[in-house]
Amino acid sequence: MYGLQDDHYDSTDYLSETNVSMSAYEYLSSSYSSDGSSPARIIGGDEAPLYRFPTIARMRIQDRFSHSRVCRGEKCGSCASTILNANWIITAAHCCYGTSTDTDTIREVNTINFQVGGHFDASCTTTGICKHYPGVHTDKIGVIVNATRIIPHPNYRNHSLPHFKQDKLGYDYCLVEVTDIDFGSINHDGTIRADAVTLPQTHVPFSIGVRNEKNQKVARNCEIAGWGKTGSHQGAKQSSALMSTRVRVMSHKFCQSRRHPTYKTISKEYAFCAGEKYRDSCHGDSGGPLYCASNLTDGAGKTNLDVLYGIVSRGPNGGCGRRKQPGIYSKVNSIIPWIRTYTPGIAFIHIPSALRVFLPVLKNVILRGHVVVVL
Repeated sequence: MYGLQDDHYDSTDYLSETNVSMSAYEYLSSSYSSDGSSPARIIGGDEAPLYRFPTIARMRIQDRFSHSRVCRGEKCGSCASTILNANWIITAAHCCYGTSTDTDTIREVNTINFQVGGHFDASCTTTGICKHYPGVHTDKIGVIVNATRIIPHPNYRNHSLPHFKQDKLGYDYCLVEVTDIDFGSINHDGTIRADAVTLPQTHVPFSIGVRNEKNQKVARNCEIAGWGKTGSHQGAKQSSALMSTRVRVMSHKFCQSRRHPTYKTISKEYAFCAGEKYRDSCHGDSGGPLYCASNLTDGAGKTNLDVLYGIVSRGPNGGCGRRKQPGIYSKVNSIIPWIRTYTPGIAFIHIPSALRVFLPVLKNVILRGHVVVVL
């Protein structure tokens, strides 16, 4: 997680481009270099309050990194993910593919597990990929659940589809079936350490658009969270503790107006851009959540929700948190039918029953700053 404190953010900072590298896409879970002489420090995102994001899980992968000395043969914290229910987790498809020598093969289930209900990345105690953590939560490591089935989206890397020539990295979704997450045991004392996320039926309204979209902008409280790099310089290390920072969602037109070719190819249906001045996700955050707050109630009766609108996917090569280069996220609402195929009973945002008499008016409109659709 990377960013720069700036309480006076101005979207016009994104409007005048500077020259940027025209290199290929950069996934946010790529190989990790050893630490340099200048240690990274978090300068925008902060350590998340303990158990603020109980639906996030650390994805730990064996042999994810090209140098065995980094992970020392263990499963390294490599990506992030989000809990859908007691048996399913969602992450980015590119986190589910590849070894140090073959990026086109789906990983074996025995090379992946997840740390749920944790704050401190337990793998940091045995591997060399993390910054030193001076905090007090080293014992807040949650529990480990193992992967039992890996299901990337069927359109990911499907060379026969028309979209593939334009966006080779689209449909960056992966469902992972896991051994039972025992919420009752993890949350035994009433503290919610692990929980199932709430999903949207429509995409969140954007907060940053091009000039002729001014009247469509809606201010929303959105955040990203993860254990990724805390700086973009060479040798920066991943965070040992869960970090978070706020971001703003951008319109498709605004995203495609960025000069880097990465932004010209993303699908309006399946991807979007988000960021804030010098605030960004980075290596190790891939597959993690972009949440936006809602004060509505979901189908399970939960209120004050963090709704999962995006999954950390990728960004331009050349570093994280760069001006005028927002992160790219996979849209969650676009794959709800696919998710439901495997996870029936998932909770969705819905309109309170007292308002259902206004269904023809309320459908697909903003209600308390949240776009909702009745189930």
